[in-house]
Amino acid sequence: MYKFKITDPHFLPHCACDVELTVSPGEVVTLVGENGLGKSTLMNRLWQTYAHDMTYVEQKPLDLFYDRPLRKIKDVLLKSRADKIDKEFFASLWKRFGLEQKETRLHSSLSGGEGQALKISLALAQMSQCYLLDEPSQFLDVNMKQVLSAVVSELQAKQKSIVLVEHDKEWIRHSRFVQLGVVDETLKEVKSWTI
Repeated sequence: MYKFKITDPHFLPHCACDVELTVSPGEVVTLVGENGLGKSTLMNRLWQTYAHDMTYVEQKPLDLFYDRPLRKIKDVLLKSRADKIDKEFFASLWKRFGLEQKETRLHSSLSGGEGQALKISLALAQMSQCYLLDEPSQFLDVNMKQVLSAVVSELQAKQKSIVLVEHDKEWIRHSRFVQLGVVDETLKEVKSWTI
């Protein structure tokens, strides 16, 4: 079980933060709230504070491999992180997200959805116990969101803990939702529910 607590009187220029999250093995917790509230900042702070044994997928593009073909990116990952990658799961992600047909293409030529699929595949193949995913469905089409939903369900079945920030909740199957809001100039949990 993961217990996260961020208390900071200077969290953002417009608010402090007092958020406590508990995430059980196999649980998905989805953070929701209005734009500009500080959800991504909170995810970044969770990563900085509790980075051990976790994988973090930020919203920003994966620029590190900008001018390399996908095949090279795949080879670099499999060689450089051989002891930290679930190779079988990675091969499955690579295929299901349609990347095997695009292996000769440069990363710089990918659409937003293709780049997001690449980023998700590289991250979720990491052998972590907890994944922090900031807007993982951004740029994905309906079919790719269904793939993402199935992958998240598989991670749950493997007893992985997942914390999402997400605006599009339609693809999420089983989650505890935590709505964040600013109360008394402090970012806090204002309500939660489970679907």
